[in-house]
Amino acid sequence: MSELNLTLFIINICVVLLGGAILPILPLLTRKSFLFGVKVPPEVQRNDEARALKKSYVATTTFGGVFVLIAAIVQYIIMPNYTFHAVMLFPFVLVVIQLAAFVPKHKRH
Repeated sequence: MSELNLTLFIINICVVLLGGAILPILPLLTRKSFLFGVKVPPEVQRNDEARALKKSYVATTTFGGVFVLIAAIVQYIIMPNYTFHAVMLFPFVLVVIQLAAFVPKHKRH
């Protein structure tokens, strides 16, 4: 069982690292004419408020990704028999963090 837990832990860390790395750069990968799901003219994209929204999103998703990564490591150290559950749960936590970062920015804009 410990080999399975170790394998699942490695998979979990890879998923959390990949998801945690993609979330902060997601706004940079999407079309530039959209700012958090709202089509805006180019001059609005460059103003200070838009930049502040992007910085806040990056900070929130980066902090959330680091938090989930630390939680995954602590979970494996303290309760390795629950690693199977963690592999299924932690990606959903990343999605919740992304939504918690995205939705307020979308509503503000």
